[in-house]
Amino acid sequence: MGWAIMASPESQRVMATSVGRQEEFESTWSESDDGYNFASTESGLGINLTTLVTFLRAVEAEYVSDNQYHTSVHAADVLQTLHCLIQMGRGGISEALEKIDVYAMLLSAVVHDIGHPGTNNLYQINAKTDLAIMYDGKSCLENMHAAKTFQLI
Repeated sequence: MGWAIMASPESQRVMATSVGRQEEFESTWSESDDGYNFASTESGLGINLTTLVTFLRAVEAEYVSDNQYHTSVHAADVLQTLHCLIQMGRGGISEALEKIDVYAMLLSAVVHDIGHPGTNNLYQINAKTDLAIMYDGKSCLENMHAAKTFQLI
């Protein structure tokens, strides 16, 4: 999911090619509907797509798969929801956002629960877990999510 949204329109081109529909994609694609295009150096941020995909795969691997809720599927759901909200805001608030702002928002959606153990901050503090001790009981999980993200970057 992260690749499909964050690497558009190149991700759509790759998907169309993989199912033998590249010509149809090329004939219907237009500059006005080019997705986020973060890879473009002219209209985007010049993000290397190979690096982005490698990063997204590493993020996915850090989500705890046996966690009942805070999984990579949850991250994809949050990313998709944010993407929809941004698209619904076209012509309004989303027009005021710079490309880097949109990229940061989407990336934040992807990593917001990375490594989540399935318990909340209060549990961490009361159980005196390593996370609670490391972060002195202050936003243990949020600090851990940020730290894991920065480690991957």
